[in-house]
Amino acid sequence: YPNYNFDKFDRVEKLLKDNGIDCVNPGRISRKFKEVEVNNDINVYNEMVRLQQEAQKTCNAILLLDGWQWSEGVKLEVKTAAENNFQFLLESDIADLEDVI
Repeated sequence: YPNYNFDKFDRVEKLLKDNGIDCVNPGRISRKFKEVEVNNDINVYNEMVRLQQEAQKTCNAILLLDGWQWSEGVKLEVKTAAENNFQFLLESDIADLEDVI
C-alpha cells in the first residue's frame, strides 16, 4: 500500500475517535522508526513490534482493515489479540459510522 497504508489508518483512527471510541493506531508507532533501519536492523524492527504489542495490550478489540491478511505485522497483532480474547471487528463492521474509509 502507498505510504504503508498510514493515510487509511489515520482516517479510521479519526473516524473512531469522532464517534467516541478510544483506539490505538499502530501506524503512529511505526512512523517513529526510520524505514531503512526497520528493514535493515532486526533489533530496530523488534523494538517497533514490541512497542506496538505493548500498545495493543491496552485494547480489548482489534479492527482488521481490508487486506490485513497480507501483512506480517497484522498477523502478529491477530495472534496477540486471540491470545488476549479480544473482540474481532472487520472494516465492514464500521462502514455505517461514516463513509470515509
